[in-house]
Amino acid sequence: MLIGIPLIYMRCWFRLPNRHYKAKVSYRLPFDGEWLTVNGGLDKETSHSWRICNQHYAYDFYMEQGEKSYRTDGLTVSDYYCYGEPVLSPADGFVVDIKDGLRIPRLVQMEKSNA
Repeated sequence: MLIGIPLIYMRCWFRLPNRHYKAKVSYRLPFDGEWLTVNGGLDKETSHSWRICNQHYAYDFYMEQGEKSYRTDGLTVSDYYCYGEPVLSPADGFVVDIKDGLRIPRLVQMEKSNA
């Protein structure tokens, strides 16, 4: 991100797309079924990462069952209902690289927020 963010600004001549930008491609959500949004939006009041230019319009999605987003204690990624769900392409395109066998980090124990 140290190099990527300045490159994004230079590529766009320091004028990032705004909320009135019309995409040239049709997108869909990268999953099927019912998911919830915990963070994300079109302005800095609803986005938790507004100061990071490549995340201005990012959304955080999760699944919930019985008012919880995880089973057991929520300390591993596999505890979360969304873990292992298919991730779909949001638009037509080509796969150019695949990686497998990446280390799955243990979650840092934080105050439980149920999100």
